[in-house]
Amino acid sequence: MSGKRYELGRRRFLQATGAGVAVVASLSGATGSTAGRQVEDAPDEDEYEEILAEMDGDGSEENPYVVTDVVELQAMSGDTSGRYELGTDIDASTTANWNDGAGFAPIVAPPADDSEEGGRPRTRAFTGELTGNGHEISGLTVQRPDETGAGLLLANRGAVVDLTISDATVAGQAAGILAASTGGGVRGVTVRGSVSGERTVGGLAGTNEGAIGECEGTVEVSGQQRVGGLVGANNGNVGGSSVDGSVDGNADVGGAFGVVSANSAVGRVDATTTVSGSERVGGFAGDHSGRISGSTATGDVSGERLVGGFVGECWGELLGVTARGTVEGTENVGGLAGACYDRVRACSVHGDVTGTTNVGGVVGWGSAGAVVTQVYTVGSVSGDSAVGALAGLLGWEFLGEEETAELRRAYWNTGATDHDPVGRIRTGDGSVSVDEETLAGLDAAQFVGTDAPSRLSAFDFEEQWRAVTDEPPVPRAQVPSAFEITDVSTTNLSVRQDEAFEIELGIENTGEYGGKQEVVMVIDGDRFASVEQELEAGESTRVALSDLQASEIPVGTYSFQVQTRNDSVEGTIEVQSALPGGTDTPNEPAGNGTETTTPDDSDGDGPGFDVGSALAGAAAGVTVLARRLRRTADE
Repeated sequence: MSGKRYELGRRRFLQATGAGVAVVASLSGATGSTAGRQVEDAPDEDEYEEILAEMDGDGSEENPYVVTDVVELQAMSGDTSGRYELGTDIDASTTANWNDGAGFAPIVAPPADDSEEGGRPRTRAFTGELTGNGHEISGLTVQRPDETGAGLLLANRGAVVDLTISDATVAGQAAGILAASTGGGVRGVTVRGSVSGERTVGGLAGTNEGAIGECEGTVEVSGQQRVGGLVGANNGNVGGSSVDGSVDGNADVGGAFGVVSANSAVGRVDATTTVSGSERVGGFAGDHSGRISGSTATGDVSGERLVGGFVGECWGELLGVTARGTVEGTENVGGLAGACYDRVRACSVHGDVTGTTNVGGVVGWGSAGAVVTQVYTVGSVSGDSAVGALAGLLGWEFLGEEETAELRRAYWNTGATDHDPVGRIRTGDGSVSVDEETLAGLDAAQFVGTDAPSRLSAFDFEEQWRAVTDEPPVPRAQVPSAFEITDVSTTNLSVRQDEAFEIELGIENTGEYGGKQEVVMVIDGDRFASVEQELEAGESTRVALSDLQASEIPVGTYSFQVQTRNDSVEGTIEVQSALPGGTDTPNEPAGNGTETTTPDDSDGDGPGFDVGSALAGAAAGVTVLARRLRRTADE
């Protein structure tokens, strides 16, 4: 978005986290490049208060503490609810010698006493804000393999933005370079280094229950269970991020996530990692029960049972994702998923698959609830039993009467494999549907080029796929339009309840491809109005949200947003009582009755990318970060 006036800054991102924590980051911008003091011994806990008192700032939102060296960084444990910003790059290499080799002590409040806050025990988590201002913490060592958690922060329930942590070495039972766990907001954080642990181990964080966006990692991660290149166990929302390196574990091992839980959403995350494990091993996620859209996994994957180029075991939706890299396993091995129990749509596979039993170019085993549609694979498939160009085993003898498994609208490369589309079908008491009329084997060259739609006629190229010059088709979810807001008619509205109002804004598609998006107005966290707009690449237009009825909004002052998938403008709206004789007591509050639903196939940029009141872009390319608007005045 052009211009500082409409820049999506830290403050607006941090208004929302998946855990519902509302925090507002400091907008100050201290600069500097010196490394600060170096000390061979860690400061004592009883020195933290004095160190903080000597630092610039007082920890308030208006005047945050300014951290200039590793001693001051450690002293953050003295005030875990304060606001902090880095004033310079920080050399933390001396932490390798701290605490008899245990290194830096993760930032955490002192042990709780008998006091309570708000009727609940006082949290030890970091609940403040840390703004890196683009600075770097280098050489951090947190070597605590026998302790519960390890990372720069033990547990984040606040906000961390615009920070780089490089050359880090972190070890703990649960571990991540940034935090052992995070339930707050994390944006624009880059991590580089190695992480090891037992359970819930990730390059960025061991566990995520909040919102993560625009983060990057170059990592080596190892553990036993729930091990991921970005996050070990994801229970929140993650978007617009990437990770590369290597991931090794035993069970629930993935290039980006060890586990993606049922209440989480992931969009446009790219993993370029080598992944190895034993059970539930995937190039992107080991075990998945949530919703993953528009993401890619690149790199070789090896394991034993439930091994997939993208997901090891898939209980949730896969929409518009791609797996690239060889896949090797023994039982239930697939180019996309080792085993699948949910919907797979508009996905592609580009790697070779090798296994023993239940081996498929797309899914090794499509069991009860599996719906595999609009998929293709161009890799080879080899195995001993139940081997299929698309699916190894489809169905199972234990299917109940109402349970089904479906395969339709799919293609495979006949030059890479001579197997039938399905290796084995078992219906049991349920039913298995294979739409053979929409399944076809093609030569490799037939997948390539802008005329591919004429040969892959079972695919929806208008809504789900894009034909690409010199390459096979790409899911639209991975190459979307980018609708930026160039101007808005007003960000300060004042209306009476007996009036109608409108907002007009300029929209430009700055992406490489045309597309269709909704422009949505959200008032006090509720979806209030929307209009759909389609633009070709480079095209711009003006969009009006008109004839909006103030009678639907209670009297008061509110925050509002007007947003596309990629951009957002904030403002305030004051609703005044109607003139005498009018009404000033509407039956329902703003947005009441508006339900945020899961997007369907109708979105012009592919599946899973509607802009709802609970999921909105926090910056360009971030499409799945939970956002809540705060009320600014009484009703």
